[in-house]
Amino acid sequence: MELANEYDVKSIAFPAISCGRYGYPLDLAAAIAIATISEAMLGSSVQEIIFAIIDPAVAQAYRIGLANRGK
Repeated sequence: MELANEYDVKSIAFPAISCGRYGYPLDLAAAIAIATISEAMLGSSVQEIIFAIIDPAVAQAYRIGLANRGK
């Protein structure tokens, strides 16, 4: 995000690599990623975040995490 701000990037993608693998809870991995990126966006030039996800279970965890954000 620091580089994105330095170069005035408006859109950035983050891949969900190994999200929930190796025994780490998928829902917690998604929630941490969403919270961390949301916090980093405060005062940022970035206006659009793309989560690059190919696994349906990971996509569902991110949907739930995004829906529950701020609750």
